[in-house]
Amino acid sequence: MKQPKYDVIIVLGWDVYQDGSLPKESINRAKKAAELYKSENAEQIIFTGKVSYSHNYQPIITEAKSMSDIAIQSGVPEAAIILEERARDTEENAEYSKLIVDKNHWRKLLFVTGKFQIERQRYICQKIFGDDYDISFIVSENGLSQEELESEIRAESDKWQKYKEKEL
Repeated sequence: MKQPKYDVIIVLGWDVYQDGSLPKESINRAKKAAELYKSENAEQIIFTGKVSYSHNYQPIITEAKSMSDIAIQSGVPEAAIILEERARDTEENAEYSKLIVDKNHWRKLLFVTGKFQIERQRYICQKIFGDDYDISFIVSENGLSQEELESEIRAESDKWQKYKEKEL
């Protein structure tokens, strides 16, 4: 086995339905992580996320667990997967993942996210992890229709604006 380029792949949660199933965006993130793992980019994957604060339900399984199931079906061994099942937003995804990263003394991190969220997520992750980490991002295909994509871009723009206002 070649030396992995990254210490860990971190898959940021996006959404999970009440029945534990995933939207296309989350499925594609899990599949992208499995592809990266099988290409020997890292020996471990962290799947992070419980359910968004925007939902008033608790799914039967967390988004982290549901994404990990997709990765296992795609050929990733269960032993290579770490679940972070408390996070309910991007800041918590980063904060709780950082606890796992620090416990394992990892420094080279590859985050898997969506194209329309990358700017905000990169900012948050770099803020929480700081300069002691080598952070990279890769986007997965979103699998959304044009109408769904436009709606998500508007929602993400609103989230990003609120986040920047909170920072001021």
